[in-house]
Amino acid sequence: GKPAIDAALARLACTDVSATLAALALGKNDTRWHYLLRAVAACGPAWSPALLAKLEGRLLGRVLTGRLNDTEDETCLVEPGDDDLDGVNPIYVDRYPAAAKKVLTSGHFVAASGPEVWLQIRDAKGAKMSWEIHLFHTAPEGFESLGTLEAWLAYEVARVDALGRAG
Repeated sequence: GKPAIDAALARLACTDVSATLAALALGKNDTRWHYLLRAVAACGPAWSPALLAKLEGRLLGRVLTGRLNDTEDETCLVEPGDDDLDGVNPIYVDRYPAAAKKVLTSGHFVAASGPEVWLQIRDAKGAKMSWEIHLFHTAPEGFESLGTLEAWLAYEVARVDALGRAG
């Protein structure tokens, strides 16, 4: 939950954000995903251009820059033949791999670049902050589970470490 998210963000930041994160209270209606977005916003410009370059095109890069979607259009599922698509980033489920179809129809979209989408499945049991959140990435060319929110963050931090921390 909060400790894992705070630790990952503190590791990625180019300035000391530990006091900011420690002071950030959990909202009554926060899920871990909502808390992550609030924590990133609270940290302000703590992300170096070099770090953001390493995360270009990745979900974490989108989270850190606050640009989750490439357009203002709402990502939503549509059926073939739907013609009222003004303001919609259409997702045609039948164009995606079989493994992605169930997730696309039961998940919550969190980011999109055209038909390339990131979404989450929430295990809604107990307090919202205790919900386990699993992240997924899919496009018509492929599908992958990114793991739990905490596992995904740990992987992204390790990936940045492997690429080096210059900048």
